[in-house]
Amino acid sequence: SNTTTQTDMSQMAASQTFSEATALIGSQVNLQVDANGDTTQGVVSGVDASSGTAQIVVNGQSYSLSQVLSVTPPATTTTQ
Repeated sequence: SNTTTQTDMSQMAASQTFSEATALIGSQVNLQVDANGDTTQGVVSGVDASSGTAQIVVNGQSYSLSQVLSVTPPATTTTQ
């Protein structure tokens, strides 16, 4: 049925968002905190999906992926 398809699509989208969020763990991010243009930055320490939507955790606070302004991947360490 159509509602089943919609549910499947939203679950797929949620899964995609979760994958994107977990891929950011360890990365430095700049985030827009509010409508005034205030920003913060920090390292993504985890993902919080308790609200039903995956959010990244930075400095102990949860943020939506839509608040991410830029991402700096973690420095790759090379072993000699």
